[in-house]
Amino acid sequence: MLPVLFSIGPYEFYTYGLTLAIAFIVGILIVTREASREGLDEDAVFNLSLLAIISALIGARLGFVVQNLKHYLANPKEILMVGEGGLTLYGGLFLAILVSWLYARRKALPFWKIANLTAPVIALGSAIARVGCFLNGCCYGREALPPWGVSFDGGLPVYPVQLWESGLCLLLFFGLWKYRKKARDGQLFLMYLAGYSLIRFVIEFWRWGEPIFLSLTLAQWVSLGILAVAAVFLRKKINHDISQSA
Repeated sequence: MLPVLFSIGPYEFYTYGLTLAIAFIVGILIVTREASREGLDEDAVFNLSLLAIISALIGARLGFVVQNLKHYLANPKEILMVGEGGLTLYGGLFLAILVSWLYARRKALPFWKIANLTAPVIALGSAIARVGCFLNGCCYGREALPPWGVSFDGGLPVYPVQLWESGLCLLLFFGLWKYRKKARDGQLFLMYLAGYSLIRFVIEFWRWGEPIFLSLTLAQWVSLGILAVAAVFLRKKINHDISQSA
């Protein structure tokens, strides 16, 4: 794999960090362009996007550190080494949603309309970032039999679940992007939550991880919870829209 893209003297530039940067830049460009199309203040949406990205990085790193608390208590200097990998999408998503909602409320911005704009972008960003995971050799799958597995640093062959998830997130992006002009405020974002949760729940069966209850991993239980909540709110929103148009 290719965890280090290149080095300049003592400084190393990580592939994972590059893919994250690409995902964020592409996401901001798409969201601000779509904001203009929807008649929203581009500067306000741009500022919210930056705030959401910072919050997502902090939340994602905190989530990973908590999951591996014993290791980081023994190696506290590694907590800030985000470029080497070690982020949890759900941790980043939760904090980014909370901070974005608070910011939108304070600035009187239409939160659910903006959430719809970001939904396809988050799916696309996940697809790009998972390629970085594969090149970095993190978030790997369970042991696999040839020819289905790949080896990282000469280790046992494992399922390339990073690329599987990347491909599925790309399909989710195209589906959300195609439907974006028809979706009501908030609907597209709830569809993203439901779609990604389903993808993650299925992928976890082939991804390395320790089950915590009923042979399911923590990520699978979180996925089920988000899927259930998203489905309930999506149904309520659809029923509300139907009653309003009747």
